Amino acid sequence: MAELVAARIPDPKLAAAQRALRVWQNQRFARTYADLSLNPRYRDAVAFFLRELYGDIDMSARDSDVARVLPVMIKMLPAVALQTVRDALAFEAHSERLDAEVARLLGDRPLDVESYGEAFRACGKRDEREQQIVCVNQIGRALDRTTRWPLISTTLKLMRVPARTAGLGNLQEFLESGFAAFKQMHGADEFLATIVKRESAVVERLFAGHPRPFDLESPA
Repeated sequence: MAELVAARIPDPKLAAAQRALRVWQNQRFARTYADLSLNPRYRDAVAFFLRELYGDIDMSARDSDVARVLPVMIKMLPAVALQTVRDALAFEAHSERLDAEVARLLGDRPLDVESYGEAFRACGKRDEREQQIVCVNQIGRALDRTTRWPLISTTLKLMRVPARTAGLGNLQEFLESGFAAFKQMHGADEFLATIVKRESAVVERLFAGHPRPFDLESPA
């Protein structure tokens, strides 16, 4: 949690650039997985990832909630749900730090595929880019496990009032929406494998300087 708080950017200009970058990346992710969004089995899971992991909104309110009531959260949540939260925070910490560096390297240049690719490569940290993909897979696996946890649906419903009272409203919504999205998939292996495969290809093409790194149907 301390890592995530430290990743917050106090410079208003850089924060605005990072916000614009998040919006751009959210739109990219939506295009990359447009086919899955059209599949009723995966639609809700794509929407969940777009909103909660690749979101274009400021997550500081949720992060503040977690930092403030972390001891309470540990006591209230089952282990599998707590692991989901930990993985999500780890992913966001990676993303905040890398997005800030890419935004800084972009400077005042217009944000497009070419300028993004140049800043992405200048930022480097390939191991951290690959770790982002690992984190996404771990979050999905943890959410998938919650769907098999006995009475998890009832537990989450019973937690609504105490969660709001404890200041965990945003976190409760994260868990409930993630649980619902993954439950209706009836197995997340294919969905998560697709994300890992595509995001790994995107990272590979970006580092290779491919002119169309997000067009995964184009020749390599």
